[in-house]
Amino acid sequence: MSKGVLGNKGDHVDSIYNQDLANNMVLIELGGIDNTQEEINRTISVLAKAVSDLLQGQSNNLVSHAGI
Repeated sequence: MSKGVLGNKGDHVDSIYNQDLANNMVLIELGGIDNTQEEINRTISVLAKAVSDLLQGQSNNLVSHAGI
């Protein structure tokens, strides 16, 4: 799903971004100047499924730990 990650470094770059504002925050950026809308939509679909599966698993874990 990734064509690569661009790191920022050099003068006037502090490497602090929005994901540093809170614990357990994830910053996900989709698409770029070279992506088509179709590519972005496919990525959103895969990402949505992965997040849904993750959250569903966490929900199931909470239920099983509660003895329900």
